[in-house]
Amino acid sequence: MRQFFIKLLVSIVVMGLLFGAAYWVCSRMIWYETMPLYPLVHGVHVYMAQVFLGLLLLVVLVMCWRNFRRFAMLLDRVVEAVGEVYEGRDKAVRLPDELGEVENQLNQMMLKARVDREQAREAEQRKNDLIVYMAHDLKTPLTSVIGYLTLLYDEKELSGELKDKYLGVALRKSERLEELINEFFEITRFNLSHMELEISNVNMTVMLEQLMYEFRPMFDEKRLSYQLELEPDLEISCDVDKMERVFDNLLKNAVNYSYENSRITVRALRLGERGMELTLMNHGRTIPPEKLERIFEQFFRMESARTSRTGGAGLGLAIAREIVQLHGGTLTCASENETIIFTLRIEG
Repeated sequence: MRQFFIKLLVSIVVMGLLFGAAYWVCSRMIWYETMPLYPLVHGVHVYMAQVFLGLLLLVVLVMCWRNFRRFAMLLDRVVEAVGEVYEGRDKAVRLPDELGEVENQLNQMMLKARVDREQAREAEQRKNDLIVYMAHDLKTPLTSVIGYLTLLYDEKELSGELKDKYLGVALRKSERLEELINEFFEITRFNLSHMELEISNVNMTVMLEQLMYEFRPMFDEKRLSYQLELEPDLEISCDVDKMERVFDNLLKNAVNYSYENSRITVRALRLGERGMELTLMNHGRTIPPEKLERIFEQFFRMESARTSRTGGAGLGLAIAREIVQLHGGTLTCASENETIIFTLRIEG
């Protein structure tokens, strides 16, 4: 717009100079009524103000028309470029020099959209692969359960020792079947639910102590010990149920990827009036940098093989980070020297 007014002002000045020069030249000449241009020169002399204003109006109209036409062409090009971005084309947007800033923004949008599409495609592929693997895995424990229960039903003369053995196998396979079904529910709940927070005050010190006590059977199974370093009466404002889910996912991850006979350490400090910083440290295989950057992605598993009992659907850490971010906090991970540290910060 500034360029338009500058051009308009220049055009008016130039027109005024040309008009003044023409009037000066004509005033130096002697005009006779028999001369062909006499009527025109005489008319201009008599109606000089009206002629000047008319020419001025003509210049303004011409400049406005040209500017509007240029603006319409630029607008059409921007609309076309936005369409290219929306359609997902990979070719960079090219716009006239006047729209350099718009060009940069559209290219940044195109790049971000490309990255988002690629991440969504990878997540969808991981989810589909996971579902296929899990569906296949469901057959194995289900077949075993049916087989052993059928054997117990048909063979009435089995010894008590064999019955206990077969029942124990059927129970373990049933528990594994339940784990796999829960993973299916986790995938469905993650995709279909929209999490909303119900904020309340909670004593985080008591909550963490209780949660760690509930995890003792899992710790004992892997011969793990734990150490709590909690600030007394640490109260924060959060969605209690969802924050408990965060800690539950972090602790399950720590148990799954800790060395046997190692220690899990949980520290919690106050931040502000109603915030906290929590660190959870366990000892296990160092996470490679390329995997460390992806552990919060949906359906990403540290060990892709379905034969591994560690890890689940690959949603625990993704859900944990989403819940923390809904609280306005951050959840990060660092790993070196066979130590893994998760840091959760929620400002008060």
